[in-house]
Amino acid sequence: MTHFRNDMENHDFFDTNIVCSIVIYEWANELSIIDFKHIFDWISQLVGTAPDSIQLAESEAKYKSYKWKYFEKNNVINRREWDLIAYHWFRNIETKSGIRVYCVASTRSFRRLGIYIDEAAVVDVIGVMKQISRTIIEKVEPIYGYGAMQSYLDGPLEYARGINVTTYYSHENIFSQADVDTRERISAFGSEFRKNKRRLNEKLRDVEVINYISAGHLAGIVDGMTLEDWIISGNRGTLNKEGEATWVWRIPDEHERSQIRTDLIRSGLLVVTI
Repeated sequence: MTHFRNDMENHDFFDTNIVCSIVIYEWANELSIIDFKHIFDWISQLVGTAPDSIQLAESEAKYKSYKWKYFEKNNVINRREWDLIAYHWFRNIETKSGIRVYCVASTRSFRRLGIYIDEAAVVDVIGVMKQISRTIIEKVEPIYGYGAMQSYLDGPLEYARGINVTTYYSHENIFSQADVDTRERISAFGSEFRKNKRRLNEKLRDVEVINYISAGHLAGIVDGMTLEDWIISGNRGTLNKEGEATWVWRIPDEHERSQIRTDLIRSGLLVVTI
C-alpha cells in the first residue's frame, strides 16, 4: 500500500507539524549497515516512494550524499565499511532541506537507529509507525529506545542525540524553546552519551510516551519493588512483552510521565538525574 502523500506541497510542511519518532539506542541482534539498508528499503516500500537522498559515513563527521538511482545502480553500499546510513525524503525538493521522512542507523559512533516521519508526509502516520514498530521489534530486538511525538520546531533529530534546539525562528515567525528542566536533561544526556557512559541496558534516558525496555530495566528497584512489579501494581501505563527481548511500556498521559520521571530519578533508574 502506498502511504506517501504525493499531493502534499512544500507549504503543507509547517514548523509546528508533529514528527513521529522511533529511536533505538541498544539492540540484541547483530546488525550491519547492510542489514539496516534492508530495513530502510522496506520502509521505502511501505511509504510508497524511494528516498530523495542517501547519506553514508565512515564517521559522523564525514558524510557522503548520493541520489537514490546512483546509489542503487553503482552498489555504493559495498564500496566501503560504512558506519552510518541515512535515507532522506526532503520537505523541500528545490532547496534539498527539511525532512518528510528520515531513517538513520549508526553502528559505531553514537550508536542508534532512528525513524522520523512528519505527520503531513503519509496517510495515517500513526498506523504507519505501528507497522514500523512491529518490524523493528522483530528485526532489531530493541534493548532500549523510545517512541515520541514532537514538534518539528523542537528538533526531534537533535533531541535523539542530546542536542538542544533552544532557539529557533521559523518562516512562521515562531519562537520555540523547551523549558529549563527539559533543556538540562537533554544536554546532560548528550554529555553522558558522548562519553560512552551509555548504561542503557539497565537505565532509561527519560520517560517517554513509548519506552522500549528489556529485562535489565525491569529488574531495577523502585520503592522496594522491581520496576516491572512497580509498573503493574500502580497501573503506571501499560507494559507488554512484544518481542524476544523487548517489552513496550506506554505512558500516554503527560502528568503521569512527569510523576514517573520523578520516581525513577529518585530511584536512580534514569541515565540523567535532573
